[in-house]
Amino acid sequence: MSRHMAISITLPVRGAALDGQVYPMNKYEIGVTAPPFHPWCRGATAPYFEDMQGIGERWARDPETGKTYTVPGSMTYKQWAAKQTGLAKSVKPLEKSTKSGIIPTSTRHLQNKLSYEWKGEKNFIPQNTKFSKITTIAGKGSDEAIGDIKRLIRNYGGSADEWKKQAGKINSAKYVFDVHWYERDNGIQHDVKLKNRTEKKK
Repeated sequence: MSRHMAISITLPVRGAALDGQVYPMNKYEIGVTAPPFHPWCRGATAPYFEDMQGIGERWARDPETGKTYTVPGSMTYKQWAAKQTGLAKSVKPLEKSTKSGIIPTSTRHLQNKLSYEWKGEKNFIPQNTKFSKITTIAGKGSDEAIGDIKRLIRNYGGSADEWKKQAGKINSAKYVFDVHWYERDNGIQHDVKLKNRTEKKK
């Protein structure tokens, strides 16, 4: 039985930057690590085994003629796009799209509902709540190293130079929340945690 899954997305589509990403099965979450990522998403997941690289074929569509053809099963979107010219290279990856189900960092929103317990009180911050401020406190773009980088790579993939730890503030009518999380260049928020909650002065 496979303990990992790979994302497979029809080529070419908006969002294909996630094509070929591998996640542990216990991190399966629709819209975050598994499709659908947006309306009419044509993505799917498949079992992933390290010794299956290079086996089989997958379908792709020529962006100029509309005709379909097969490519090696292990070919990712980035590898496919590198072989194209003209229209194909204009296809934008997911992290540059503002219409996808996964919200890039630049839009400054909480991607999933954050449940928390603070001083015995259980509550949550709703999905898509806007951040008032985001800063990078470790990893890429800062002088501080991420202390938990090995666990991040083991659980979510990528390399050490891709990861960064972010901090953001969320304002409600009553509170100011300090939230921390990790992310890579694809903008997906991982291990989101409430670090502090202060009551606004009246």
